Amino acid sequence: MAWVSSSGATVIYDVAIVGAGPAGTSAALAATERGLTAVLCERSGFDDGRARDKVCGEFISAEAVPLLERWTPALLAQAPVIRQAHLVSSHGASAAFSLPQPARGISRLALDATLWRAAGQAGVSLRPRCAIADATPSGQGWLLRTATGEPLAARAVIWATGRQPATGGARWLGLKARFDGLPLRPEVELYSLRGGYCGVAPVENGWTNVCCLLRARLAPPPADSSDFLSWLARVEGSAALVARLRGAHQATPTVITAGITLGPRVALAGGHLMAGDASGFVDPFTGDGIARALFSGQLAAAAIAEGNTAGYATALRQASRASFRTGAGLRAAVLAPAWLQAALLPLCAHPALGRRLVAATRWRAGRDRR
Repeated sequence: MAWVSSSGATVIYDVAIVGAGPAGTSAALAATERGLTAVLCERSGFDDGRARDKVCGEFISAEAVPLLERWTPALLAQAPVIRQAHLVSSHGASAAFSLPQPARGISRLALDATLWRAAGQAGVSLRPRCAIADATPSGQGWLLRTATGEPLAARAVIWATGRQPATGGARWLGLKARFDGLPLRPEVELYSLRGGYCGVAPVENGWTNVCCLLRARLAPPPADSSDFLSWLARVEGSAALVARLRGAHQATPTVITAGITLGPRVALAGGHLMAGDASGFVDPFTGDGIARALFSGQLAAAAIAEGNTAGYATALRQASRASFRTGAGLRAAVLAPAWLQAALLPLCAHPALGRRLVAATRWRAGRDRR
């Protein structure tokens, strides 16, 4: 339904989504499935059809697989299957357990670009290189001010702009690169380092994704973007991971994100809905970040379609509470001294406990899974 805003711009969108990562594209796709008109704005990338790379573990947990079967079936068919989690302490002690259900590995380059195209094919209005400065009340909705001056307006706004700058608490540094030349294993590996950890997972194209999160005060200065391994070798406690990557060739440039904070943030801000990492950053070792982004985007679209934006914060908190709480509790074990990690690893390898830990870090909602 269209109307004319006080600025004179004709509004044709029920919802404007700012940010085209998994949360934003999921919100856009879910909105169109519910009969809403949607515009999807992304400030960096997609003008040439390609996504901008992001720091991400690139692990798709099992509960998100049905969504990708629906929206990106061809990409999912190419994704390596991940059946096991392998934990390695900073001194090289290790343990493994089978995942309750198979996961997948997909690079953000492929995932974001494919979801973007799927949104366009579903009828979403795509706006690449569209930076949104702010959104102000206008008539029956919101007027969005773009960097180019183009007026956009919508009845509701979802911000899915990713991790927000740190304003307090411990700060973390994230680094990621992909490698080829390694045997692909059907497992996600988690290597503990001093002051952090690094996840290793297979993705498409025969690549292995390596993504680290370290306390910023303990991380050595990042090396050249083409030499991730030189940086990694300077991280204390990285010997086991360096050995694992021996003989590998870096296939993509190192991507860096600074000023990361962990934990939940606000779900509603100034009348707008926040989705994905914009509403909180779950500990990456839980492996549920991409799934949370996809499901929170769905949840935000459902709240708008049902006229219940006020209830979105409660629904998001209920769905995410367990993963945030469990992640914060497990963080101490992941960052524990090597001797304590060696004592804890056999417990993690127990099949029943491993399944319970995985279940405790997962999204818990029902209404978003139409």
